[in-house]
Order: sequence, then structure tokens, then C-alpha cells
Amino acid sequence: MWYELLPFFGIMFGAAAATQVVHIPFVYVSTGGRIYRRFSNYVDDRKWWERDKQLTGNMYKVAGLENLPEEESK
Repeated sequence: MWYELLPFFGIMFGAAAATQVVHIPFVYVSTGGRIYRRFSNYVDDRKWWERDKQLTGNMYKVAGLENLPEEESK
């Protein structure tokens, strides 16, 4: 009967829900504790964040042209 399918649906629902909960510690560790702050889909994004971190000390504070150091002229 129809009630014989309930365990199957329970297992499938549990597996789908578990993936949503289990991935959080892996994302936390891989991003250094900054979940959902910025996306790193491209390599260039990471380069800009490293530049901002070096210039301002915080990778989430964007450094514009006014924060870049002046080059010494020879």
C-alpha cells in the first residue's frame, strides 16, 4: 500500500536534510570562519582580497586608489 513508501521517503528526506547541516563545518574550516561573507569563484577575486588585506589590514575593507602608496620617482 501507500504507507510502505513512507520509510523510503523518510530516508530520502533525511539524507537531503543531512547534507544541508553537515556541510557547514567544512565551509567554516575552508573559509577561515567567514561563512557567506564573500565568494571566491575566480582567482582574481582572491588576489584583490589579499591586496586589500595587505593595505588596510582587513580583507573586507575595500582599498581604493587613495589608499595605494605613492611610488618613489628615480
